[in-house]
Amino acid sequence: MLIVASETGRVTILCQKTDGKVRICVEDTGLGIPENLQSELFQPFQRLGAETTHIEGTGIGLVLCRYLLEAMHGSIGFNSEPGVGSQFWLELPSAEAAAFPASAETHLI
Repeated sequence: MLIVASETGRVTILCQKTDGKVRICVEDTGLGIPENLQSELFQPFQRLGAETTHIEGTGIGLVLCRYLLEAMHGSIGFNSEPGVGSQFWLELPSAEAAAFPASAETHLI
């Protein structure tokens, strides 16, 4: 677990391995996401109304994350409470060390 805190909030990062999967959670004590906008979060170029604020971004980061995770047989999701914060998580199948032969060669490019 890693916790980063400041006067304005806290971010916690957790990593767990369960049922053949690795799960990484990033939780913050930020603004949270209003319920009426949560269904739009993974839509391309959707900034959920932040277009006119000081918050930077293009609205493609989470879309790319979802695409890449699904390509690796993983998943991504979130829970959010307005005024309290959000928790984003991703899950990937874990690769056990035993799955790789001991004689496998490593090549650096």
